[in-house]
Amino acid sequence: MEKEQNLPVNQFSIRAGSVNRLASGVIHQIEKIVVNEHHWIDMLNDLALLKLSTPLNFTNKVQPIPLNTEELPADSDIVISGWGLLISNGPKLPERLQYVYVKSMSTAECKKHIGLWNLIIWRQRESILCLKHPKGEGACQGDSGGPAAHNGKLVGVTGFVTGIITTCGSRSLMVMQRFHITLNGLESI
Repeated sequence: MEKEQNLPVNQFSIRAGSVNRLASGVIHQIEKIVVNEHHWIDMLNDLALLKLSTPLNFTNKVQPIPLNTEELPADSDIVISGWGLLISNGPKLPERLQYVYVKSMSTAECKKHIGLWNLIIWRQRESILCLKHPKGEGACQGDSGGPAAHNGKLVGVTGFVTGIITTCGSRSLMVMQRFHITLNGLESI
């Protein structure tokens, strides 16, 4: 993860300290964007780091999340959150941050769901975390990059959802980029 992109950083900002994407919190401008150098090879390297123009001020509403460094057992409770659509191809994004609890899958269960769908993805199974959502709720368009956390630690970021998405949160498989695998690349920046 060492490729600095010449992306128009002035078109991006973050809002820290609010669950409302349109109000409250503090807006921070972006100084630099570093994109994973393998981003275009497959869907699993779709990660970037943002360097803020000013540092975050940690408060009771703005805190760093510790990174998970341990393996997750199957059926672990995971919370995912994001600003994605509530209805596939819906008209607008939600104003409030959305979240839902899902479960992690075993390697065998993940392989069964991925099957021949994408052998490239399966070859990188150490880098993925497969999640299931028994309630029929899950990630949707616009949730990519959102956090997946277990016991208050970041275990991954939303990558993609398999299958034909006709309804957000359909029983499709959600695939996350495991974060503890990616740490070596991040620590060098």
